[in-house]
Amino acid sequence: MKVDIQPYPVSVVKSDVPEHDWEKYYKLKPGDVFVEVGAFWGRYAILADKARCSKIILIEPSPINIATIKNFVQNEELRNVVVIEKAIGNKRGTIEFDISGNSAGHCVIEGNPFVDTVRKGVLIRNNDEFKTIDIQVDTLDNVLKELKIDKVDLLACDCEGEEVHLLEGLSKYLNERRIKHLALGAYHTLDIHKDVMKILTEYRYYGIRYEEGVVYASSDNVMLSKEEILNKELKFD
Repeated sequence: MKVDIQPYPVSVVKSDVPEHDWEKYYKLKPGDVFVEVGAFWGRYAILADKARCSKIILIEPSPINIATIKNFVQNEELRNVVVIEKAIGNKRGTIEFDISGNSAGHCVIEGNPFVDTVRKGVLIRNNDEFKTIDIQVDTLDNVLKELKIDKVDLLACDCEGEEVHLLEGLSKYLNERRIKHLALGAYHTLDIHKDVMKILTEYRYYGIRYEEGVVYASSDNVMLSKEEILNKELKFD
């Protein structure tokens, strides 16, 4: 299937703010590694760039969103950005991917409860044709290893119902406590946040909480409030 990959204009990308506050309980600082799965248009890369992160890894499977990210990063001259053009799941291979309607909802189809419970209903209401393509899928363990990433200071994710599969494919880094802080959008189906929180509890993560559609957790036995992270006297290890 031919895919329209004309990127959204930079002016459109800059006219809106990121949907989630990934830094609610951990503020990015110089030298950090920031990973965003389901990076959409890459808007959060501006904040990571301002924080002087040493590596900004944007992972996005939607062709039009990938084109938008690349155009945006180049136009804004963002530093230390790596764009990974894959879906993230619990296996490596090829997978069917929904590219129907608004690109904010593009998502993996196989084993994704969001598709049957929510996504198809939205497309029907909007009179959008259901369109799919085959794309590459990989585990986050594999991607981080191949990029030679030792640790991730903040992992953010909004991957349209694939959060559980993402965590299943991140077992090595979670077991080794190499993901320091997580902010995972978990609102696409009714109880997915409970599944995400259960998995993180099994990996002995701390400060697990669900707020405004996002599950937050930390490998450290401390979760700071937003007010606390703004205190410049605090030190982050």
